[in-house]
Amino acid sequence: MFGYHVTGSTGALFLYGIVVGAVALAGLSLLLAGARRTSRRGREARRETAAVSQDRDNLIDQRETARAYTASTRRRGLPVRRDSTGDRLNPRLTGPAGHRA
Repeated sequence: MFGYHVTGSTGALFLYGIVVGAVALAGLSLLLAGARRTSRRGREARRETAAVSQDRDNLIDQRETARAYTASTRRRGLPVRRDSTGDRLNPRLTGPAGHRA
């Protein structure tokens, strides 16, 4: 084979075959373990991306709701409450007289 002459018994050839098979099996198991790890990392990354996308969509919805509320308040002609420095007051943080709670 390829210019080499192999001499030895059939038993020795059989043992060499077992050793080569064991090395091949170990290499194949390492290859499959790496593929499983890569697959698991990809799945986790997709889950994380989905969670971040959901959070982003929720924030966008909240922003649109706030903008719609602000627009409807302006359309109804309601006054915008401001404090002594001219900053807008958050209705959730002020009392009935418009003073900060």
